[in-house]
Amino acid sequence: MQALQRLLPKLNIVNVVATAELSQFIDLDRLALVDGFLYDQAIYHCAYLRDEKTRAKVSVFSTGKMISVGSKSYDDVKHDLKYAAKRLEELGLIKSVK
Repeated sequence: MQALQRLLPKLNIVNVVATAELSQFIDLDRLALVDGFLYDQAIYHCAYLRDEKTRAKVSVFSTGKMISVGSKSYDDVKHDLKYAAKRLEELGLIKSVK
């Protein structure tokens, strides 16, 4: 326990990973040519969202699951996952999620 207490002042959060579930199927093929998204089924079976409004990368799967990787805080993760859902909704790929 004392060893951990000595380390605590040196701890830094460098990578927060979080998941979200949209509970809706997503047609990833429709994201292939959308700005901010990268989708190539030959490389990986998800689309990646990374643009000037994201703080990290969000992986979007056809099952409706999303994974945010690379954020430095809970607030950044929350922002990116909400932003990804909003983009998918604006593109007509999912119904509104609250």
